[in-house]
Amino acid sequence: MNYPLIMAHAGGDVCAKENSVEAIEISNKHKPDIIELDVRKSKDGVLYCYHGYGFLFFNFLTSFFLRFRKFNIIKRKKRIFTLKEVLSATNYNPILYFDIKESNISSKDIENVLNGFVFNEIYIASFKLGYLIDFKRKAEINFKYAYQLPVFFINRFLNKYKNNINMIKVWRWDIHKVPDIRRKGYEVKLFSKLYSFKKFISDSIKIKSFYICHGDVVKMKEIINSLK
Repeated sequence: MNYPLIMAHAGGDVCAKENSVEAIEISNKHKPDIIELDVRKSKDGVLYCYHGYGFLFFNFLTSFFLRFRKFNIIKRKKRIFTLKEVLSATNYNPILYFDIKESNISSKDIENVLNGFVFNEIYIASFKLGYLIDFKRKAEINFKYAYQLPVFFINRFLNKYKNNINMIKVWRWDIHKVPDIRRKGYEVKLFSKLYSFKKFISDSIKIKSFYICHGDVVKMKEIINSLK
């Protein structure tokens, strides 16, 4: 596989509404390697796709309080799609990357939605290590697991979470550790902070970062090809 892979952020949120069927339909034409979706759960147990943008604190509040509403109310106010609707719009077989936004989403919730779909590889991603480990312990499907925060004290992390976490994010000053991280069985994603955009892309190519995430798939393909 040719790394870094191209991930369509929120299904391709530069070209259409984030996490929407329209975004997926546009991504279908350009076939990014990975489709990233933000997954939340309504009061009545419906999994839906929503990131939310705007002023950070306001966005956090509005997203947080959506969990206390039933999906038919959320959909009417926000024009949001269920996870099943978004997956149904995908007409090829990308890697799926579920950015889990709420820790009340269980492995059974995800497995029920996936029933009837065929995808080769699915990542469950979270900022909470405990959540990922508990999810894996209960899951009946062989998912992969990505920790969303960049890792400090890498050697300690590698030894503690081996066989539980598949992918980690590394800071730019830990690039020299990437070969050893891979030898220990982890996939590596370079963390984009503290970088200029061009340097981040070039370093991602250099270390063969697992993916680069962007809302415009075509633009990212052009940039990556120009730097290789």
